[in-house]
Amino acid sequence: MFSLFVRRLNTVWDNFERKLEDHIRTQRVFGLSQREIYTALQSDLDGSQSVFGDLIGGAQRETDFGLNASYQVASNEGIAAEMVVWTLDPEAEHCDSCLAQSAMGARRRDVVPFPGFQPTAGESNCERYCKCTLEPVNG
Repeated sequence: MFSLFVRRLNTVWDNFERKLEDHIRTQRVFGLSQREIYTALQSDLDGSQSVFGDLIGGAQRETDFGLNASYQVASNEGIAAEMVVWTLDPEAEHCDSCLAQSAMGARRRDVVPFPGFQPTAGESNCERYCKCTLEPVNG
């Protein structure tokens, strides 16, 4: 789980580096001096817009993903039951993917994905924002 989180954060960083290089290259094409480019980047950093805003937003999304994934794994991996059902949170709005998982009824624990890691079904998938749980089937 942790290695997946790190890979996703590395992807955010790699995308930031590419965008920053492209941004600087474009500024040079438009004739800006190194000083002008530096000043514009400093202003961007202070305002959390454009290139740096994307980095901050991406890092925040992946941190949310990592925290939610850790919560979901900790909440659900200890289920000893062989059969589970996907349970929709009664207070949450649900994506097509969660509705599809829930409609599948009781299944073996080893074939049911952790909430937040379900494959996309239909047009929506809440992914890291999933509030669903797995409930053991008694009997």
